[in-house]
Amino acid sequence: KAQPPMLPNCPNVRAGLAASSIQVKTWSLKRTANYGSEHYDEKVLNLRDVELSPDGKTLTIMIPDLQPTWCMEIRYSLKSFDGKPVDGVIHNTIHQLHSSNLRPPCAGDP
Repeated sequence: KAQPPMLPNCPNVRAGLAASSIQVKTWSLKRTANYGSEHYDEKVLNLRDVELSPDGKTLTIMIPDLQPTWCMEIRYSLKSFDGKPVDGVIHNTIHQLHSSNLRPPCAGDP
């Protein structure tokens, strides 16, 4: 089957991997002796780009304003190469970011 066209500035990014297919949000919790908390300071993060590795096994999400956070949700609704839906939610924590792991910008980035 034909693959979606590549975006011109980032050769590994397929046009079908739109930012609308992936939503990322972060929030804080109120730490108390009781279990559970409402979400505080909830933010939806803007995505700069998404990149699929040549082998199709790794999806890299570029988020310019990414910061350490206790609470993060990555929600995705994608399609496999054979057109099957791939939907899911990942909850995670980011304790520290290392600049050595950051990808250089694509040609034409602001």
